[in-house]
Amino acid sequence: MTVIKRIFWLTVMICLILLIPISVHLSTTTLDFSRYTIQWNGTSSFFSTIDEAHIPVVETSDQILSDSCNLLLVIAPKRNLTVADITAYREYLAHGHSLVIADDFGGGTELLTGLGSSIALLEENLSSVDMEYATPTSVIAYRIVDHPLLANVSTIVLNRPAALVGGEPFMMTSVLSWLDVNGNGCIDRNETMQRFAVFSHEKLNGGDLYVFSDPSIFINSMVGDSGMRDNGQFIHNLISSPGLCVDQMVSRTAENDGLIKLMVMVKSTYLIMDAIVGIAMLILAVVWWRGQVTK
Repeated sequence: MTVIKRIFWLTVMICLILLIPISVHLSTTTLDFSRYTIQWNGTSSFFSTIDEAHIPVVETSDQILSDSCNLLLVIAPKRNLTVADITAYREYLAHGHSLVIADDFGGGTELLTGLGSSIALLEENLSSVDMEYATPTSVIAYRIVDHPLLANVSTIVLNRPAALVGGEPFMMTSVLSWLDVNGNGCIDRNETMQRFAVFSHEKLNGGDLYVFSDPSIFINSMVGDSGMRDNGQFIHNLISSPGLCVDQMVSRTAENDGLIKLMVMVKSTYLIMDAIVGIAMLILAVVWWRGQVTK
């Protein structure tokens, strides 16, 4: 083998080896709310902040029930929850902890019903003339009580939220809001303007339950928009809460597809990455050595 051919094949091998960590680093999905989705509809930016702040994520009931979690954030819970899932959250509240559920039309209703909560998510489209953008579903909500989670928060921009009934309202829309039953974006004769709760609280099973009716405030397109009023401050308050844990047991943010699980494992395991690099270097050394011997 000539020197030029040897250099060519070595170059090809190096490029192929380098593609492994690059593909791992760029691995993603397109699922709504997934922490592995880097597009507008994912939560990768929020979870990058979570990782940087060293906030734990919990994937099992044992982790959820550990004493290290005082405030558990569940973003967009999935549907078809098991009895074991709901039991874990009931026990969590029974330990005197706080649970924040952020959902609109997903599995939040199942979870709230299973917990025995008086708070319910309405299925109709919440709309308002008091909107941030040129669509009535970009609803503006206003703080109506003082609470640490709402420190320095006056208004929040929502994206297709649900309305809440029951519990103690913490944030509400203006009176220029209505439930758009037929989804035509206009207020009809059978639709009445009034205020609606979008963030509510209740004491439940010995703990504190908070329900926020719009999980999309955590997606990339909203987290990355500095014009979203006090959304960033609200998220900062959550992240800064003592003993915060982020749910990955029933949250749709944990969903992935294809080879994402394998890619994530490789990306998060330095030992495997070191092994890949080590094997690559060994292969290159052997190829080069054989080339020198057969000259």
